Amino acid sequence: MTTTLRSLVLLAIGVAGCGLVENEIKNLTTVDYAVPPQEMKEDFGAPAAGNLPMVACSGDADCTKLPAVQGATPSCSGGQCILTVTVRTTIPVDLTKQGGFVAAVGNSPAVDHVDVKSVSYWAPTNTLTVDTPPVQVYVGPSTIKTETDPNATLLGTIPPLPRGQTVPMNQPMQMSLTPAGQAALSMLAKSFQTPLGLLAVAKVVVHGGQPVPGGAIDLFVQPTLTFALIK
Repeated sequence: MTTTLRSLVLLAIGVAGCGLVENEIKNLTTVDYAVPPQEMKEDFGAPAAGNLPMVACSGDADCTKLPAVQGATPSCSGGQCILTVTVRTTIPVDLTKQGGFVAAVGNSPAVDHVDVKSVSYWAPTNTLTVDTPPVQVYVGPSTIKTETDPNATLLGTIPPLPRGQTVPMNQPMQMSLTPAGQAALSMLAKSFQTPLGLLAVAKVVVHGGQPVPGGAIDLFVQPTLTFALIK
């Protein structure tokens, strides 16, 4: 074997095993922890009969007689009245109080780092009369309340669901994650003594002739984290 070829082989072996070597040098062990499912439920109340009426307008004041829908704001857009519902659901997550966490991670002397392995979601109940819009999921401290909070970072987005479609718990979907969101969740999970927060944000826009929003959706989100623990 030539000197050049031998060098390339040794380099390839070194790259492939760098993670193992690093763990051995630092004396680390890894543990996967599936955070118990976090529920994000929204109920628009009993569905109203029929569709949103088509009402011409020249300003928002012309739209005050649209059907009352919980959390909805009537407004004038392009000469027609619309209803807009912005839904925000916040969930504080104290990892130290989540099932199985202390046994899996909490008794370790220290956490070197945390990786976000995946974030699954499912919706076993969906009686909404409208399609769900994209649901943006943010992560940050447990105090986050809105997506404009400087401490809130977009973790990922759950794509729209057609009206009435469910996602079974035994067939969960995987949320597409942002690099910034993964980094933020990793950092917050590493400091697990301090609760973190999840925030789901969705905006439902209903135009004249479309079904009036009603019904409910029960959405669950479950992050799976890999903790690198110092032995």
